[in-house]
Amino acid sequence: MNELRFKFTLWKAKTKRKLKKFWYFQKEWLNWCFEFDEELNKTNFNLKDFEKMKQIKASEHLTYDEVVQSNTAKKYGINNMPNKAQFERIELWAKEIFEPVRNFINDELGCTSIYRGDELNTKIGGSLTSQHSANYGAAGDINCKIYHHGTNKDVFNFIKCTLDFDQLISEFPKGKNPKWVHVSYVSKEENRNQILRSYKDENNKTKYEIL
Repeated sequence: MNELRFKFTLWKAKTKRKLKKFWYFQKEWLNWCFEFDEELNKTNFNLKDFEKMKQIKASEHLTYDEVVQSNTAKKYGINNMPNKAQFERIELWAKEIFEPVRNFINDELGCTSIYRGDELNTKIGGSLTSQHSANYGAAGDINCKIYHHGTNKDVFNFIKCTLDFDQLISEFPKGKNPKWVHVSYVSKEENRNQILRSYKDENNKTKYEIL
């Protein structure tokens, strides 16, 4: 009888712990839903579902879906949604950088990374001041190899010689052809027109050289 009572007490304790864990995760899920809804409201887009969200464009040739695309965000279930102010900065970047570059190559233009929210940026080990987070200006990584139209070298030179920008980086170039081109934009008054080259040092750490 005592053994039976002991087993019942043990079962009750385990069940209590499981229920407590279940309610904790349910609470976390609800909190995430409320946060997601709050972020959606901040955008003032009044969207009913995610499919409609994909129809939004940052510019004529840059969709919302391309702006927030991230395999890491999908893998870890990270909400990579910009708020209204952040999206407006991305729209300005698209107008002043993306569209002129696309017109220059006269075809589809690939970007490997545009918007990275703070959570996603932390997850991938990005800089705390990364302009991909669109808290101060906005940035994108342009890569012509995605659609095989134009070259990253030509895009880099076009931006350097023709456009107003905040920061332009030739990322890990082979010869004079970058693996991709990082370019950011803040405003006509605040753009630094800073040009850099990234490379790996002897300890395989990323370094930057002013060009």
